[in-house]
Amino acid sequence: MADVCEAVQGHRSPNSHASGSLPITGVFATSDLVAQHVFQSAHGFGLGDHRVFVVDIDLTQLLGSEYSQLVRLPGRKLQAKRYRVKKAYNKSLRDNIRRHKLIEKYHELYQSHESMSPQEISMRINQLDREKTEFMRCAESKCKKKCAGKLPNSPKVSYWCKRLRLFDRIRKHKISPLKDPRNLYRSCA
Repeated sequence: MADVCEAVQGHRSPNSHASGSLPITGVFATSDLVAQHVFQSAHGFGLGDHRVFVVDIDLTQLLGSEYSQLVRLPGRKLQAKRYRVKKAYNKSLRDNIRRHKLIEKYHELYQSHESMSPQEISMRINQLDREKTEFMRCAESKCKKKCAGKLPNSPKVSYWCKRLRLFDRIRKHKISPLKDPRNLYRSCA
């Protein structure tokens, strides 16, 4: 194993610790791993008083030529900032778990797991997990929908929605004046 920083830069790394005079930390790799670039930060850049090392390595060297693409997960419907929504979600989830006897199924699996093969245990656990996930999604859809409004999103619609909110703020200001209306004046400008 060789010091990657020394191999890329062509000279020895500077002191690692702020009060030291020798490089006591480094990045080491085998000779088949080729680093493209190396970054060594100044002291105090990271959390401690040592330097931070960043090494640029080609992804195909680490994972090969075939690597899977990251898939973005879909958003969840539940927006649980309100107590009422959380309470409705938990009640619906508990009701589904009781109705379908999910806890009893887990307990039954625990009681009979010694007589099952590891593949069968894994299959049953995954099946119960899928069932629990379905209950969670069902509870989400019952308690609150994710709503972006009735209108399709576009720059013109956004502009007019902001204008309507601004007119509403002005109307409220006329009814009961704000103590400090500078933000309202700035929005109107």
